[in-house]
Amino acid sequence: MQTDRRHALQPPLPQYSRILRRGPAEMRFLTFCIFSSLLVVVAQGIRPEILTSSSNDGFLLSSAKAALLVSYDSYCQPGPIAAWNCFWCQYRNDSFQSVPLSSVQLIQDPTGRTFGYIGVSDSIVLSFRGTVETDILNWVTDLSVESLSPFQNQILGAKVHGGFLHAYMSVQNQVRTALNKLTKLYPKKNVLFTGHSLGGALTLLAAVDSALDRSFNNSVTIYTMGSPRVGNLPFSTFVDSHFSRHYRLTNCRDPIPRIPPREMGFVHSGREYYSPNGDAQFKTCTYRSGSEDETCIDGLASWQINVNDHMTYFGLDKRIARPHGCR
Repeated sequence: MQTDRRHALQPPLPQYSRILRRGPAEMRFLTFCIFSSLLVVVAQGIRPEILTSSSNDGFLLSSAKAALLVSYDSYCQPGPIAAWNCFWCQYRNDSFQSVPLSSVQLIQDPTGRTFGYIGVSDSIVLSFRGTVETDILNWVTDLSVESLSPFQNQILGAKVHGGFLHAYMSVQNQVRTALNKLTKLYPKKNVLFTGHSLGGALTLLAAVDSALDRSFNNSVTIYTMGSPRVGNLPFSTFVDSHFSRHYRLTNCRDPIPRIPPREMGFVHSGREYYSPNGDAQFKTCTYRSGSEDETCIDGLASWQINVNDHMTYFGLDKRIARPHGCR
């Protein structure tokens, strides 16, 4: 049943009031909006120029959807992923008649909270799991985490969200070892870094980590879906100067790409493609390194949010795989 998106916002649930009292006023207001979006869905008609299949910067809708599916794979159970017979694994194979991934290696920290995998098909694929619904509020409200200089200060002036960096560093050695092995075996293959939600932040850090490795020479493509902002302007500038094929998909009223807020010094990198109506049609946003297009998702008012839009990209709700053991 279609949810009515026209209701007025309601007050936050009582159990969240303690969280909302923390931080400066603008942070309390942003958090209020995100909590309220769990109760309502807000919509506003937008009809921009829509991308049909590809753009002149190398973006392909078909490649973006394929990247989404390998991002969704990471929400499934480790065993089926390793065997490449998970729900989203099969969905990808059937949708694109694609070559199944081989040499799949799982990547996870001791707690299992940071999880991803790497494998080989037409490309070497590295995908990280994003946040599940029960964890989203924890990440969204944990915006007081200190920004840290990543990778031994190798990027002058760069700062990134400390929570994202700690999560990546917990598996950094596994990622480096796996990438080093596969890129030596397949030096001509492109490496696809992809992830949804928090997975987008982690895969971006992994891509940057690889760029700092002088022995890494493979070509790179980055597709993220619903990723939060990861770092400050020097970090964003470094990313844009090293990755010409970095595509960032945003969807309708998804709140996650709008946090942490720009007022805290965070800014997105990459070229944004925005789906204003929450379907498989995307607008090509204006690209200028170090800035964001206010005619796309960054231009929405703070109250224009819907957490459901974070769960559904290309019209595919990742939650349909729950009966099959995926998160």
